[in-house]
Amino acid sequence: MVFIGPQVPGTQDDYVNGKLRRTVIYDILTYGKNDEATNYRLVEKIAFAIAKKFARPSPFVLSVPSGYSIVSIVGTTAMPAPTDDLQIVGRMSQLNITIEEL
Repeated sequence: MVFIGPQVPGTQDDYVNGKLRRTVIYDILTYGKNDEATNYRLVEKIAFAIAKKFARPSPFVLSVPSGYSIVSIVGTTAMPAPTDDLQIVGRMSQLNITIEEL
């Protein structure tokens, strides 16, 4: 299963040349059963594919609110995600999007 978490409260980075910049953060979580090695590897494969998709995306893959433009998109690699038992395996990537007022 793949989940996109709610928007993490980002930061109001700075006013650059009189324009407000904000960072919007999303966690993308991949979960699966940890009962067999193939399931564990599949979760990792999916998580790394998601991370790769957002490693250097085109700014045209995302829609931003009117009045803003995308400054940068940074995706992190898949890292262990929180789980509550040993039966579930999880990996998480993070997507950081910096937007700027037009």
